[in-house]
Amino acid sequence: MLWEQFKQRVYSQKLPFYYEGKSLGDEPERVIIDKVIQQFADAIAQQADAFLEQHGADHIDQLVMTGGGSQIPQIPEAVYSLLRVNRPRAGNREIVVHVPGDHLLASMPARHVISPVHGRGASALGCASVFFGHPE
Repeated sequence: MLWEQFKQRVYSQKLPFYYEGKSLGDEPERVIIDKVIQQFADAIAQQADAFLEQHGADHIDQLVMTGGGSQIPQIPEAVYSLLRVNRPRAGNREIVVHVPGDHLLASMPARHVISPVHGRGASALGCASVFFGHPE
């Protein structure tokens, strides 16, 4: 429980975490934490794009983000931004993003909130987390 509170405050909310008189995630640690998270987010986005390239997906209509990392705003934002540029939705419409929680910024105008519990459960499926659908 304490670990989850720490992760939520420091990684998702970008707030310091106080425990037994000590502060974690405050300046100057905040700058380092943000930099590491952004590097991680960019790496995930590039891997997602490379995966789609390998499988010949030229555009994305729907993106479903699951797992703990999807709770950190920088990660879904990086994936969305890269895929929006590299694999735009047909007709220049927005990619519909499904995310666990409503903490994401307005940079994703077409979004649907899924329960964080469902997001965690979906990521537990592992290899089944990737789904391609083609309209008939």
